[in-house]
Amino acid sequence: MATEKNRINFFCSLAEMDKLHNTFELEGDGAYFDSAFTVDVIDFPFLLFYSSDRNACRLQINTRFDQYKHEEDSGKKEAELCAPKNGGLQGQASEDVQQLAAPFMVFCMKLAKYADDHGLFKTLGPLDPEKEGILLEAKDSGLEYRVVSGSERPDLMCMTLSGNVKMTRPYEEDFRKRLLLDVLPLDTKEKMAESGNAEMMEYMFNYYMGNSDSPHAEIMSASKKMKRALGALSGENDDQPDDEEVDTRNPEKAFYWLEKIAETGDAGAMNALSIFYTKGFGTERDFRKAAEWRKKAAEQGLETAEGQEQMLLMIAVTKEQAEAGNTEAQAKYAGILALLAQDHTELGSDADSEEAFQWAQKSAAKYDLDGIFTLARFYADGTGTPKDAVKAFRLFERAANKGHVPSQARLGQMYFQGEGTEENPQAAYEWSRKAAAAGDMNGMSNLAACYLLGKGVEQDRKKAVEWLQKAAELGDESAKGLLEKLGAPLKPQHNEEHQPQTVEEAEQMAEQGSIPAMKLLANYYINRPGGKEDLYEAQKWAKKAADLGDEEAKQLCAQLEATFNGETISFDDAKRSAESGDPGAQKILADYYATGFKTERDLVKALYWMKKAAASGDPRYAEHAQGFVDAFSEIEAIIMAADRGDAHAQAQLAEKYMGIFQNYPDYGREKGQRDAFE
Repeated sequence: MATEKNRINFFCSLAEMDKLHNTFELEGDGAYFDSAFTVDVIDFPFLLFYSSDRNACRLQINTRFDQYKHEEDSGKKEAELCAPKNGGLQGQASEDVQQLAAPFMVFCMKLAKYADDHGLFKTLGPLDPEKEGILLEAKDSGLEYRVVSGSERPDLMCMTLSGNVKMTRPYEEDFRKRLLLDVLPLDTKEKMAESGNAEMMEYMFNYYMGNSDSPHAEIMSASKKMKRALGALSGENDDQPDDEEVDTRNPEKAFYWLEKIAETGDAGAMNALSIFYTKGFGTERDFRKAAEWRKKAAEQGLETAEGQEQMLLMIAVTKEQAEAGNTEAQAKYAGILALLAQDHTELGSDADSEEAFQWAQKSAAKYDLDGIFTLARFYADGTGTPKDAVKAFRLFERAANKGHVPSQARLGQMYFQGEGTEENPQAAYEWSRKAAAAGDMNGMSNLAACYLLGKGVEQDRKKAVEWLQKAAELGDESAKGLLEKLGAPLKPQHNEEHQPQTVEEAEQMAEQGSIPAMKLLANYYINRPGGKEDLYEAQKWAKKAADLGDEEAKQLCAQLEATFNGETISFDDAKRSAESGDPGAQKILADYYATGFKTERDLVKALYWMKKAAASGDPRYAEHAQGFVDAFSEIEAIIMAADRGDAHAQAQLAEKYMGIFQNYPDYGREKGQRDAFE
């Protein structure tokens, strides 16, 4: 192929290739005209040289190295193809590109016609491919393009000097800058960064994140090796270790430079800084500051940062409540930290897991059932502590005996598998049945397994399918997969409006204006078992339904708003809603009566409303309410005996009061202690 200077260069990824393939038809001999251009494939280390005339279209595919020029003899030739006008595809290709060669040829033929139709060869004039090019972007409306130069040009996947593959900026001027950077002393680079040099700030950040994360690491290593080789030839040995063996990672300094970059208005740095605050990497963990920087990143147009501010503020409130002694918040915060440990593990996960375990211990120590359950999960999974199935089993058993439904489901599973205890099919069936009857998705799946395999109960495929269908309707993906293997459909819905069977379907229906689907999504994001707590997403869908006039959605919006602000509803509002049948309000009203918060304490009324909430079957409230009922049903008899002057009953009642106020520190610990003293 003849080299043509100043031909147009395109930048594109596979997304743009797919968009062009799907939206642009090449008819007849449309690609056979005079054209020539190059294509930098962003997510493959390949540079395409394309040309065509009235007789044939030709394509050469070269491997792109860390430093290269847009010339056919630059890099390693991987393929040379020709598509004659009379049909067929001729040429040869290496094993590395055999699967891509033909699609690349078709793409270039379509791109040539696309560029000609849009007048790019004529209107843009000659563009020096070493300095500028046309960036293709796949949009919903179709394929778009714009001219980019300098730092606007994308990072490209390249073969490095050591033979590895990485994303880098292989342009000649960038390559020279990098070589120049490496000969400057570190203190000089730091002074330049402090003076406001943006490139040096980025260099310092990458340097203190560690050589493995630095874009200059390959050059530094290769230069060092070359220097040592030359020294060996001259007899001047360099005993210094290779740079790649030196650990330059310093979280505090990396945070310092990232903050400097973020303050210049860089949206990506703002988002990264939010993550540093969330993880507590190089700084104290601070969810409110994380929210501030995530908001700033969103305001700068970073789409991935949108909608994250409220979620971080919600976590901040939970943390503050946990630090104030709220056992429910402690259990919830422990779960949040455990989830954080799974994200951005390059910034560390052990500290997150260990802190999560500590909060779970605090909550469990105050007999909070969610806290006991969370601590049991951590022992079962080895989160923040060595795995200990026996301890996990005992904790699940303790909470399950108190009526904690998720613990009942896990206990059934442990009996089923013989984990932390001896295998006990009968116990597996009984505990799974209890959890399933209370609406627990995992309990349903466990019960289905018992029926399917005949563990602890007579084998019954029909009942197994029924429970799998119920679990699948609640979003259990494994249940859906098993139903598919069994050849059984999801349980058909008999409501007037079709009920979505997956989250994706619910979102599709909600986008089309279905209010029930919107409310279903709102409740899903509030309550999805074991998933990330995303109240912001719940608020979004609840507000959409509320804006369409749905009263139930309006109430849900108010509840979510109160959650974000760390507020509680008034006694009168709770009583009014409880009397109208709202199980959430019934639980809150029972809490108020149990503690004397915003009203006179009345444990009999507390039990009455807790029983109402438990009887509702609503999984959001029923399990907590049932646990309260099981724990305090005996109080009625104790109160009657204490009123008769029974000293033993009076002592028992004092203990009960102390136990209540350990679990409700927000409602007034001192008042509980006074009552116990009396």
